Amino acid sequence: MQLTITQKTKTELEMELGGEDHTLLNLLKTALLEDPDIQVASYEIEHPGTSDPVMFVRTSTKDPVQAVREALQRIDVNVKEFKQKFSALKR
Repeated sequence: MQLTITQKTKTELEMELGGEDHTLLNLLKTALLEDPDIQVASYEIEHPGTSDPVMFVRTSTKDPVQAVREALQRIDVNVKEFKQKFSALKR
């Protein structure tokens, strides 16, 4: 993955996520939208074969980079919980 922040203000963030697709971006978008401070979390992939996805985040008051970090932390907790429950299943 190649990550580039293309724009950042106090409450907005735009970043390119080279080499990624809907799988990661949809997961991140969903986790971001769990935060009540998030006004907008969206992404665009103009053409899957020729352009890198761009994600846009707008918050009410929170630093958008911090909002992304918090969303990633929630994803990490959810994945660990799923892994633990899945591992406990009888085969």
